[in-house]
Amino acid sequence: MKRTEAETMQVDILKKNENKALERTEIAFKIEGCSTTPSRKELRGKIAALTNSKEELLVVDRIKHRFGSKLVTGTARAYSKEGQLRKIEEAYLIARNEGKKAKKGEQAEEKPGEEEEKAEGEKEKGEGKKKDENGKEE
Repeated sequence: MKRTEAETMQVDILKKNENKALERTEIAFKIEGCSTTPSRKELRGKIAALTNSKEELLVVDRIKHRFGSKLVTGTARAYSKEGQLRKIEEAYLIARNEGKKAKKGEQAEEKPGEEEEKAEGEKEKGEGKKKDENGKEE
């Protein structure tokens, strides 16, 4: 059976910094011999196993793979609590790491009826305007 590149990729931890104020561990890593950029999901699994942390509490922040190079470097953050993760990390980064596509506006999720109210208000304003013989507004 042929092994995929994700199965054979060797992840090395370059630096681990314990940030007690934010209750997280900041991790710098590198991967050698990788011809394609690995997915965040693959990296989360490998880094979580190497650092003895939970995969769902780990956020891969940056993946840098230079063109033509077989060296990939990056940074990740492992949190101790999910509440701390949600409090500190940006929503788009959490969604990106979970494999979900984030919507462009967080406000659209919070207040879905707001656009309908604006549209109704504009219709009411337009009804009171006078039109000339050609149908143009005065």
